[in-house]
Amino acid sequence: GSVLPPLEPGKLRLYSMLYCPFAQRTRLVLAHKRIPFEVVNINLKCKPEWLFDKNPLGLVPILEKDERIVYESAVCDEYLDAEYPGLSLLPKEPYVRARMQMLMESCGKMRKYTNLHGYCNGYFRSQENYLLLRLPFHKFYENALKSSKYLAGDSLSMADLHIWPFIERIYLLKELVGIEVLSPDACPQLTQYTQRMFQEPCVKATRIDVKKYIEYRNAYSKGVFPDDV
Repeated sequence: GSVLPPLEPGKLRLYSMLYCPFAQRTRLVLAHKRIPFEVVNINLKCKPEWLFDKNPLGLVPILEKDERIVYESAVCDEYLDAEYPGLSLLPKEPYVRARMQMLMESCGKMRKYTNLHGYCNGYFRSQENYLLLRLPFHKFYENALKSSKYLAGDSLSMADLHIWPFIERIYLLKELVGIEVLSPDACPQLTQYTQRMFQEPCVKATRIDVKKYIEYRNAYSKGVFPDDV
């Protein structure tokens, strides 16, 4: 397996995978809060043995600094927000925070809607089935955006960075398989929100490159799993 690179004292490291939405959550937080870090990308189809020493589940994201290790995306993101003050992403008022976390929890119910490999390989078999993907996004997020610019208010918050990777993947379907799931007519608030989010510096820094993803997908379909993802 691959050799674990040495970590310099005092340096923050993120173990990631380029197309993992959960790792993207943490990259968004790091970018938004302008936290210096280095990244080690993991081939999740050929996991190095040392990965399980960092996280017994063998999953990313994982944060490491000075022998301190944190994993699970939501835990990583809350840790970063607390450890690196300034540009706080979580409200202090308990009820407002609870409302935000309820919205964030909705993502856990929609994991099956974010499988880009499944989308591109015809997993949903028909355009009608693809369009059914619209329902949960409309239910949770179109309505939330009717009264605010962002998902939990008029400024970027943890809710946006937690949920954005899943919304971005749905919009990618138009370029990947030619199906517009969240159309402007069906989801006007989400359409405006997406245009706004694509202008955020942290989103620009972590945005999926469609051409590179297609190259990766083609290699993946042949059983080749590049190490640089």
